[in-house]
Amino acid sequence: MAVLIEGISVVIKFDRISAALSTWGSFVDWVPNRTMCSDNELVRIGFMSPADVAATIADLEKKGLRYLSDRQAQDIAVIDQIRGLCCDCSWAAAGMISLGDDGTKQIMTARLANSSCEKLALPDGWKFEGSLTSNHRFIPTVDIERSFAKVEETHLGVRTFTDHTGKKWFMGKTNDPRH
Repeated sequence: MAVLIEGISVVIKFDRISAALSTWGSFVDWVPNRTMCSDNELVRIGFMSPADVAATIADLEKKGLRYLSDRQAQDIAVIDQIRGLCCDCSWAAAGMISLGDDGTKQIMTARLANSSCEKLALPDGWKFEGSLTSNHRFIPTVDIERSFAKVEETHLGVRTFTDHTGKKWFMGKTNDPRH
């Protein structure tokens, strides 16, 4: 069926993973955070920072995968949880689906084009309540200082922001030294 899309997701064709790393286990060990999920057709890794996305794509390209050619996604696509696909991509489709029967929980997903797979892949331990999908806020990087009363340093991969009402917001950053 699909993989969950939250934040800014790097989506890779599953069958191209062996081109980047010799085994699935070595790929899993390489993944820089715990947001990965796969439906065995696509693999998704989620980020909250465009810089982390760029660094991950650069590393995947060093390993032999291709992101764009003539503005078309090749082995890798970037999909935003609000806007969907960030470039033209003939091999993947993104869209909102209902999670559960009541229709109140909507999530962005991506699937391989023309897929017959009926599995929804979520990261281990993911729950809608408390997820980035259920509670998110987009602030352009240039507006961070104006939008928050306090911007704290990153601690253990999480940057904390306090808005003008006193509410805390968090942005995960990859702890991996590549990022």
